[in-house]
Amino acid sequence: MALGLREAKAEGEKKLAEQIRQRIRTEFGSALEGQNLDGQTGSYVSDLIAKVSDNVEVSGVRMEETYVEKAEEATTSGVRYVYNCYAKLQLEKTDYADARRRVLDGALEKARIAANAKAEESLRSAMKKLDVPGLSPVATQMAGGTEGPSAR
Repeated sequence: MALGLREAKAEGEKKLAEQIRQRIRTEFGSALEGQNLDGQTGSYVSDLIAKVSDNVEVSGVRMEETYVEKAEEATTSGVRYVYNCYAKLQLEKTDYADARRRVLDGALEKARIAANAKAEESLRSAMKKLDVPGLSPVATQMAGGTEGPSAR
């Protein structure tokens, strides 16, 4: 069962990280709206956020609960048992905020290297909008893995 739970946790971490990346892109996109950016600057900033968020590491994910169910599968020689394993993962608000901050820092660095002052200003403005207390949620992901067969 340990292998199935490890698989469930790994799959959940992968899904959770992608959801966090997508949420960061969406939040920055919403924060950029209304800044009256020209099309080129707006696209550049959005692309920066997408590129940097794809490479950001999400840390602090912890396994909150596990669930294992024993299931029977019919075979030609009888029945075999497999275990479906699930893990409920959680990410604290502070860890989410840290990931979002790393995305902003990375995007600001890339804009600085490209000497794009408009993009830097836009990113700083977006981050100010996003620094509203309570905006960052605690994210939870449930994922499953299977381990089998068993003689039980």
